Amino acid sequence: MCPTSRVEKLFDEALMALRKMRYNLAFDLFTEVMELEPEIPEVHYNRGLAAGHLLKWEEAAQNFSMALRMTSDTDSFLQRAIARLHLRDWDGALRDLDAVLAQERENELGNYHRRDLVLFLERTGRKPEDVPFHCWGWFDPRLKDFVGVDPEIVPKAERAELRAYLIEALKDAAPAGCDHSFRFTEEWALENRRDPRGVSRFLFERGMRCDCQVVAEPERAPSSPAG
Repeated sequence: MCPTSRVEKLFDEALMALRKMRYNLAFDLFTEVMELEPEIPEVHYNRGLAAGHLLKWEEAAQNFSMALRMTSDTDSFLQRAIARLHLRDWDGALRDLDAVLAQERENELGNYHRRDLVLFLERTGRKPEDVPFHCWGWFDPRLKDFVGVDPEIVPKAERAELRAYLIEALKDAAPAGCDHSFRFTEEWALENRRDPRGVSRFLFERGMRCDCQVVAEPERAPSSPAG
């Protein structure tokens, strides 16, 4: 097997592991590819994604920085901003978010986090432990219990329980309601000793992008009998 085909095979296996939320495996495979071919930006980018899911935020930021040495793409700036938010590097995160919006002014996630971060930085009387509003759940120590575990599958019966929880939570949050994140979904997951990121990823991959979309999940029509 020639080196190139081996790299391609490992890279494909790493991407598949990442898609299946097998983050430890993905991280190890991307590391192996990186050691063989250190100048491929996509390898550094995807290794950074895997590192973030494992709460290795320093490594994630370093990988996105390596990717940005080779290509100044929006996604790498955005993901490094998120890594820096996790590291409480507020100024670095703001610079990256500005870089995102300089390339793509209407970037929804970039605008979302930049508005939140600017309001936070302008707040008087901030304490060292304070964080931007939309980062509130990122620093929960319980998250470490779920690092590297298998993906969370939320069966239909449990999604009914989740929807009931969300309806009450969103009612209590009125008039603001849903902030178009999985804030209350992840809160429910933690209270039920579930992996919050695994739960939100499972729902995201099924077309639900935030709490209110989980509440509005359409009931599947029964299959028509054959014949």
